[in-house]
Amino acid sequence: MVNISIVGFWEYIRWRYATKEHCLVDSDLESRLITLVSRRFLLETSIYLIAVVISFLSTQISLVQFIATPLYFILSARNNKS
Repeated sequence: MVNISIVGFWEYIRWRYATKEHCLVDSDLESRLITLVSRRFLLETSIYLIAVVISFLSTQISLVQFIATPLYFILSARNNKS
């Protein structure tokens, strides 16, 4: 899970670099979308780091959190499409 957090953090850094002043993305890309994606990257990374800490207390809760996190993001992305 630490690896996932590190990858998520670097994805966030890459996203911020690409979207800063629209240097690597379309200039028509809405700033609201840029903010939403940035927050999603940070939220997912934070949740996985919390799961790492929780794993020292309860491996079952940590595993549930590890499984539930991607499901949440998949389902929320589907809901945002409609």
